Amino acid sequence: MGKGFHFDAKRLAAACAAAATLMGCGFATTAMAAPATVNDATTNTAITLNAAEGNTLDGHTFTFYRLGSYGDIIGNGDKDVSSLTVLKIDDATDQWIAAANKTAGVTDYQGYDAAGDLAHVANTKDPKNDLTDNNHNNAANADPADSGNGVQKTLRKAAKALAGSVPAAVKPAATVTGHGATQTTTPLANGLYLVVDSHGSPMIVGTPIQGAKTLNGVTLGTLTIKTKTVNVDKKAAQDRENKTTWVDAKDTETPASWRVGDTVDFRFETTLPNKQNAYSHKVVDVMHGMTLSGSPAVTLKTGGTDITKAAGVTVTPGANGNGFTVDFSQDALKAYSAKRVVVTYKALITSAKRGDQASNTATASTRFYDGGEVNPNDPPTTVDKTIVAAYDLNLVKTNWDGTRRLAGAGFRIRNVDTGKWMTLASNGQWKDDPSGSGTELKTGNDGKVNFAGLGAGKYRIEETTVPAGMVTFPTALVKIDFTVADNGTITVTKDDNNLKTGFDGNKDKGYTLTAKNVDSLTQLPQTGGAFGMAAMAVVAVVGLGGVMLITIKSRHGADASDGIAA
Repeated sequence: MGKGFHFDAKRLAAACAAAATLMGCGFATTAMAAPATVNDATTNTAITLNAAEGNTLDGHTFTFYRLGSYGDIIGNGDKDVSSLTVLKIDDATDQWIAAANKTAGVTDYQGYDAAGDLAHVANTKDPKNDLTDNNHNNAANADPADSGNGVQKTLRKAAKALAGSVPAAVKPAATVTGHGATQTTTPLANGLYLVVDSHGSPMIVGTPIQGAKTLNGVTLGTLTIKTKTVNVDKKAAQDRENKTTWVDAKDTETPASWRVGDTVDFRFETTLPNKQNAYSHKVVDVMHGMTLSGSPAVTLKTGGTDITKAAGVTVTPGANGNGFTVDFSQDALKAYSAKRVVVTYKALITSAKRGDQASNTATASTRFYDGGEVNPNDPPTTVDKTIVAAYDLNLVKTNWDGTRRLAGAGFRIRNVDTGKWMTLASNGQWKDDPSGSGTELKTGNDGKVNFAGLGAGKYRIEETTVPAGMVTFPTALVKIDFTVADNGTITVTKDDNNLKTGFDGNKDKGYTLTAKNVDSLTQLPQTGGAFGMAAMAVVAVVGLGGVMLITIKSRHGADASDGIAA
């Protein structure tokens, strides 16, 4: 039988600090005298796994394989460990580790157990175990995934080789289903472990020792998992007043609805991968019916800290304002490993209509050290889409009895939420008119005018030009209020002069409002307008006066001809 490898604490602590998530070299004590040597190969302890910030362990299954036991533990005071020995637990496990060590290029120290050889990777005394990974920034390195000569690279290879070759004779020490953001697995016998993650890269971690958790102040027995699940979560602002309400808006049932011409706030969140699992991460944002705007166009924050211009973070706008790409290089991953990043930006809605709404899609991808890459077309984790919807309303103008459609009827539309009339540019974009009366739209030969590109909100349509031959009294003009819901439902809420004759449609195909014109003054009372009734009363009085005058004059004429004295 070989022997375990004995570690110098200061060197081992430095190694653990360099590769904490690969090998949690956690060693601790309960009440050890200093210095003292203790054999603690069987005492039960625990390993704690943490998800990256904003992520979860849900959906992951973790299998724990014990690689070696601890012995010859030397305490450093009451709460720390100075050094220890890693020993083999049985021949089958030793042979399994030895084969993986050979694949990973771990030095075979004659006379030592394979577990001790693997643990020796963390010994900085060996010049082969260069902790600096001095090739990772070498531009001439053809394959960044294979960069570095140090501890991290060697342990990655060893863990991968072990996970891919578990013999039938080696049984798991524990298998657990992940839950929540952090999870502790206990009881586990003290020792060195391989942790196989069903949705991540395998990890090598050491347990705490005798209840304590540090080796010269370095926390051990706890690590962040190296998930291969990449996520991006996109939202759009829906609150048109304060822009504080964010919605997922992944489909047209729950969209954010804005006018064509509005500038909308967007955000997405993505969790950066473990720095020891991946060497690059990026999110590509593609826009349809909108263009990137704002200064700065894109802002990135993590934990409230602005990292837009941080080392290793690059934002590249797309051509002609079509989205952007955010790249996180190795430097950024080292600085913000496993952190949640919030990306905020603005976009101008340039085109949106029923059947072809504006959209914004963010796709995240990661390249891992083992050569793997997350499939960028694997929804819903890597791809998230936001819909920004705009809708339209058709208005048809007819004569009084609906037998003819009228061309030349002019209408203006008011944004009731802001109290402003709206102008329509030639590119189809709406804007509130701060001082004017907005843009007049006229019905065509079909009697129809289309108000397109309307976002959710309250609106008022007023007739400002009456077709030729129609009554122009104020009570003969169309004045109608309506609302547009975020999902495209339109509701008529007020008809001042009772001129609406029809309203039909649905949120999927659109709505048509039909209104009539007044052909003659005699129709005014039927509109229900007070001024129309008053006008008719005046006309009636004048008309009656005229008749009476003519009658009187005729009677006087008749009397004279009859010779009757006046």
